[in-house]
Amino acid sequence: MIKTLGALFSAAMLIPAASACTPDDAHHHGHAPGGSPHSDVDPANEADVLDGVVLLTDPSQFSRAGEAYFSPDADWIIFQAVPHEDETDGPPRYSMYVAPLDRDEHGYATGAGEPILISNPGSANTCGWFHPTLPGVVLFGSTMTPPRSEVEAGYSRETSRYTWEFPEEMEVVTRTVRDIVEQSAESPALRERLLARPDLDAPRTIWERKGYDAEGSWSPDGRFVLFTAVDPETGDGDIHLRDLASGRTIPLIVEPGYDGGPFFSPDGRWICYRSDRAGDNLLQLFVAELAFDRRGVPTGIKREIKLTKDQNVNWAPFWHPSGRFLVYATSAVSHRNYEVFAVPFRPHIAASGVLPTPVRVTHAEGFDGLPVFNPAGNEMMWTGQRGAPDDAGRRPSQLYLARVGAEFPFATTDQVGGALQSHDDNSSASPVATALAAVGPDARRFHEHVTILASEWLGGRLPGTTGIDIAEEYIAHWFERIGLHPIIDDDAARHRDAPERDADAPASQVSLEGFFQSFELRPHGAEGSITARNVVGVLPGHGHLADRFIVVGAHHDHLGTGSFGSIAGPGEIHEGADDNASGVAATLLVAERLAESYESLPENTAARSIVFTTFSAEEMGLNGSRAFVRTPPIALDRCDLMVNFDMIGRITDRRVSVSGTPSGDGLRALADAAASNSPLDILFPEGLSSRSDHAAFYDAAVPVLFVSIDPFHIDYHTPNDEAWKLNPRDASLAASMIADIVAAAATRNTNITFQEVEHYERGPSISLGDIKVRFGIMPGNYNDTEPGVLVQRVSSGGSADSAGIRAGDRLMRWDGERIDSIVAWMEMLAAHEPGDTVRVAVERGRSIVEIDVELQAQ
Repeated sequence: MIKTLGALFSAAMLIPAASACTPDDAHHHGHAPGGSPHSDVDPANEADVLDGVVLLTDPSQFSRAGEAYFSPDADWIIFQAVPHEDETDGPPRYSMYVAPLDRDEHGYATGAGEPILISNPGSANTCGWFHPTLPGVVLFGSTMTPPRSEVEAGYSRETSRYTWEFPEEMEVVTRTVRDIVEQSAESPALRERLLARPDLDAPRTIWERKGYDAEGSWSPDGRFVLFTAVDPETGDGDIHLRDLASGRTIPLIVEPGYDGGPFFSPDGRWICYRSDRAGDNLLQLFVAELAFDRRGVPTGIKREIKLTKDQNVNWAPFWHPSGRFLVYATSAVSHRNYEVFAVPFRPHIAASGVLPTPVRVTHAEGFDGLPVFNPAGNEMMWTGQRGAPDDAGRRPSQLYLARVGAEFPFATTDQVGGALQSHDDNSSASPVATALAAVGPDARRFHEHVTILASEWLGGRLPGTTGIDIAEEYIAHWFERIGLHPIIDDDAARHRDAPERDADAPASQVSLEGFFQSFELRPHGAEGSITARNVVGVLPGHGHLADRFIVVGAHHDHLGTGSFGSIAGPGEIHEGADDNASGVAATLLVAERLAESYESLPENTAARSIVFTTFSAEEMGLNGSRAFVRTPPIALDRCDLMVNFDMIGRITDRRVSVSGTPSGDGLRALADAAASNSPLDILFPEGLSSRSDHAAFYDAAVPVLFVSIDPFHIDYHTPNDEAWKLNPRDASLAASMIADIVAAAATRNTNITFQEVEHYERGPSISLGDIKVRFGIMPGNYNDTEPGVLVQRVSSGGSADSAGIRAGDRLMRWDGERIDSIVAWMEMLAAHEPGDTVRVAVERGRSIVEIDVELQAQ
């Protein structure tokens, strides 16, 4: 799993995004001095900071190489270099390369494999970057053909001459690298799609604008490109953002003077960059908090914070994946000896105007700069002049890599006063209810979780595939990062009464290990079984309520390529952004907020333990939640509430459905109190569906709340359920409102007693995998209490469409038998074979219309 974990941690929460063009010999934008600069610092000072320095590029192949970045799985690097045969007396013209990293049996990098040229011959290139979720897709700045413009002299510092080149022909381009796709794209459908891209084997411009556009990268979710644009008339460089979904360019940093080298922070809420805004031929470092609209699209800058103010040239800032600090290159030691420094970042301290104190990282003769981290944060790669001088007495710039040592500055939380907050710094300074009420919407965090889980690279998260394994590892990583405990390690869970096992479920079928609860599953039509995994973590409670529980969860699986359950039919990846990456994201948000709030509970406050879990194989028939209840890791008779998120990403008109309040005494009062403090319109349906994971708990006499959108959208169970269509702002508000309910329930002194819900739709005796035919409609909402099945959408070319059934019809009878609910209808479908013809009576307006439908194969 080493490879897949690296890729998984890329997109949302662990990999930064953007590139830093710089004034040094290693980069086409400028030259640092050659020769052998003197340094009186002993390189041995690096020993505890950088462990095992490795040379990556070959000085016999490249006269200079620099500015490299890791792929999401940390198996490849992208970098720019000048082969010896292309070296001229003028400014270097860099070509763009990718190369695989060689690693030993411990995963330690030992060097790089044969580089692959990916830029056009003779073109000038800079600032490469890997797509966060599409293996083998890269972007970089390129002139595509030999540039016409000439470089003019820049300025000097202590006999060091700097030149800056901004070719007007430079555009941001993409290329799909065949070798990486064939080695890294494990999903056949994804591999086929990538190998059909128009930029396969040749770069193509993403957009074209007048003047220099470069220094670009994708955002952590792949929707936006952050880049620097230089006005051809004024020469002023500014930072822009390109919304790839709409094609709109959004100016972010437009102050006078050059602003460039931007990077997204790991959580996507901030950017860092360098600026010569003061006009003194120095560069200073800045960070800026982005402002977002209700759809999660950046609209500009909310606030800007300066990190350095000195007489140095500071540039190439890059975030550590933790978000707690940045590394950068600086002339603080000497303009003849640039070194890498690290600087801590805490928003509330930085905003106060107190400049943080940087700490030196590298200690070697010659240039060291352009530092970057791998997605896991345990390796740093940089450009250095550490080799022996050449015949001309110059130390060529090459790429180096080392493991992050135990004494690396700010790499531990105590060095920066704790982890970076994901929202306002005072959010956890009060007891649970007050703290949660003060938490603003965290749409960006929701957005990042969803876009990672719903990425094409995960292939639709079908149980038994690599994609769902990656999703589960991602969720477990976040559980651990939030501070949850593996359920088997928690005192409250360990001292529980041993639950009784179902007679049909031997102990070997369900097991706990770390954050994973594994169970065996036999998909419909499969010859053998597969192992599926729920992800389970616990937030320990306090006081006399610690041995009582609340469960908060969502299912993390989806339909893969639509081999079952798809309205559109099989073939394409069903990414399942709303269904149900959105529910998982909401679960993670609630876990993060409650974990922070529990830390600030007064000593005399009792609170229930909260179990956070995501279920596998829900789409095949609630298998994960049934396994949890069948062999529970907690005593279900001490479980006072289960909250289930299923599809909350596509909220429209601020409307959210919370069903199940009649299932527990006092639940409606708790929900009303939280709803009154929410800007959302909260609906409380009388009915309760059994078509999601809360049903397993309800059937075990546990009170439940079921949170979902209302109404459903037409992309349900189709390949069109994509992350960019979600409404992260309102979804995160829904998560915040549910967190308020859970917080109030957690500290309630009396137990919540289970009650039957009058309009409860009992679960089916079959799963979607048992159905061999495809009717081709999207049914109505989960909590529809009317008889029959509302047709919300008809799939083109499906059985229903061919027969003349329309959206708005309600299926009332099936071969003369009354349809009481969706569950009853599913059981009717399961009794048929492809080619069967049934007579369906539909209610259309005030009339009943009978239609013969020939059932197609699933």
